[in-house]
Amino acid sequence: MNEIRMYVEHLFEGRMLTAENIELKEEIYGNLVARYEDYVAGGMDPAEALEKTKASMSSIDDVIEGIDDARETGRADNGDVAKADTAETTALPNAAVAKGASPAQPGTAGETAAMPVAGAPVPPAGFKGDVDEDVASVFSSANAAAPKGKRTRNIVIAAAAGFALFVVVGVGLIYALGAIDRVEDHIDSAATEVQNGGQSASDGDAAAGQQSGQANGQSNSGQGNGASARNKEVVVDADGTVWVDGELGDDIAVAVVSAQPGDISLYAETDPSDAANVESLIRLLPMSEWATDIDVTLGVDVLGLAYREVPDGYDDDSIDLALSYNTMALFCSMPLLNEVRVTVTEADDPMDEDYYVFTRDNAQSRFGVMLSSDMMNEAGWHQLKEDNLYSRKFAENMVDAAEREWK
Repeated sequence: MNEIRMYVEHLFEGRMLTAENIELKEEIYGNLVARYEDYVAGGMDPAEALEKTKASMSSIDDVIEGIDDARETGRADNGDVAKADTAETTALPNAAVAKGASPAQPGTAGETAAMPVAGAPVPPAGFKGDVDEDVASVFSSANAAAPKGKRTRNIVIAAAAGFALFVVVGVGLIYALGAIDRVEDHIDSAATEVQNGGQSASDGDAAAGQQSGQANGQSNSGQGNGASARNKEVVVDADGTVWVDGELGDDIAVAVVSAQPGDISLYAETDPSDAANVESLIRLLPMSEWATDIDVTLGVDVLGLAYREVPDGYDDDSIDLALSYNTMALFCSMPLLNEVRVTVTEADDPMDEDYYVFTRDNAQSRFGVMLSSDMMNEAGWHQLKEDNLYSRKFAENMVDAAEREWK
């Protein structure tokens, strides 16, 4: 249901695609599709069913506020446990009543329901949170087995043991994370030494020596070797020199770094079926000199194209970078586009075709934002490129995820 998918995407425009929001988006989409199918199955006209389905979810603000309110209510309830008569009853908040126990009177959030001690699980004093069946059975057994005079001591012992276990696990996690950081620092240091050694060995040749000096200058500038650039695949020097994975960037990499949203701003909100504008847009993107077979007839939200006979002298990392950038730019320019199918061949073996399918959902999940014309400005482009596209292995992983067997 493409129209429902587009409607749901519209509802989430401007929101960060956190794991919770992605899950919520998919749940809303599934519910709306089911509602639409129920309307149609009941004999309603499809167009009317679609409009009625959309009207049932005009905004997600109330949904998200409801989730936040539920969380706040849960926290307030969990902190409101009070003991009434310890000899006969224990008061628990409504949200914490164990399964199978019936509250005396239902009420608003924060009210409590009395639970008899006899035959019902009673959590220890100070316990906060829901009482599930497993925990309830432990409390019930302990309460039944221990005399009332000893319950407090047993509870204190159990609480102390739980806290000690929490401390041990926490210290273990901190130590493990510290060890991982030390290993990563060691690997980075070793890689830097190997790279610098290889550059020094090339000093015999004048031209190579000059390039090595530039590389070392970039590495020592705080960009190539500093903590801020440790996770960068693409680094741009102050003088505009482009480096990709420690190597001088080729023409494709430079084209990606130089590309700005203003280059394609005239094609914002382009319809995927508009063949002329789609081709003009693609001609403004990196690798356009090899772009061919542009096809807008594959579906209302599908675009196909090929980059054929790309010279084999270009680095694979630069090609991955361009494919990822072009996909990002196409999705931002065409809000109705959901899939980009790309074929790539190299000049030395034109019959060996690599085939990729980039989807909007996957791309937005990786970039962490909605890819729309709202991002087509200097700040948005800087965020998409510097915070994501230039990160180490970002483009490679995005292209690997899109790779498909040729059919």
